[in-house]
Amino acid sequence: VQRAHYDVIIAEFWVMGHFLHHNPYLPAVRRIISSHGCYTSSIQKQINQSPWSLQGIKNQIRLPNTERYEFDVYRSADHILTLTPQERYNLLDRAPDLKTTVIPYGVDLDKFRTNTLPDREKSILFTGYFHHEPNCEAVRWFTRKVWPILKAKHPDLKFYIVGRSPPTDLIDLRRQDENIIVTGEVESINPYLQNSQVYVCPIRSGGGFRGKILQAMAAGIPVVSTTLGAEGFPAQTGHNMILADSPTLMAREIDLLLEEPGLRNRIAANATSLIDPAYTWDTCIDELERVLHEVVI
Repeated sequence: VQRAHYDVIIAEFWVMGHFLHHNPYLPAVRRIISSHGCYTSSIQKQINQSPWSLQGIKNQIRLPNTERYEFDVYRSADHILTLTPQERYNLLDRAPDLKTTVIPYGVDLDKFRTNTLPDREKSILFTGYFHHEPNCEAVRWFTRKVWPILKAKHPDLKFYIVGRSPPTDLIDLRRQDENIIVTGEVESINPYLQNSQVYVCPIRSGGGFRGKILQAMAAGIPVVSTTLGAEGFPAQTGHNMILADSPTLMAREIDLLLEEPGLRNRIAANATSLIDPAYTWDTCIDELERVLHEVVI
């Protein structure tokens, strides 16, 4: 920073923000934190789900200090970026003095878009980084509550769980059911996106914007998500995606998409219209550069 005379530093995720927080070695430079999700809110949601479990009690004990430190980090920055309006309101509810702007996640349409729709395997797909606990919790809930309902109707259906660092209990799912495929890290998720019939996002904790949904939409897969998983999207259920929060409803909607290729194609086409151009990289980068100029000037 001293050699190159940068005008601004962006820390991605608030946990990187503490490297900017009261750092005596940084010269005078504008500091921005891109908060992909409020950690305090994530802990609060976990408490709400199971307040009297051992983890819930631990979370209640650490919540005040976590909130105090997280928002001290935010206040030390010149500007905060969020990925969704919900996350912006969430931060401002706790700290109305923060300077915040919503910069949505972008997707490279050319990377994920398919020119033709091949005969896709009868399968559903979830992708994620499994050091992130909400992704693990989503798979556990789905395989316990939703998957048995689907299997009863579609015994030949396959469920692909794709992403780095799955914990042992998720890897063991394959031993319980050979139609559950846990890949671990892959070179590219494109083959899985282009081969599956339905993308599921059963997220029930955490916050922020799910870029994985954008990738699925760009690849032409209809998305079935919880309301929380679709946070930040202008979701119109039954039009550009399907929202389902109960196991029975989620299983029913996935079943409908598996049975109706015309419905799958219609929802996928509407989703593509939603993300182009609103969520393309060019649109998002233009908005980011506007904020950077305002902060520096």
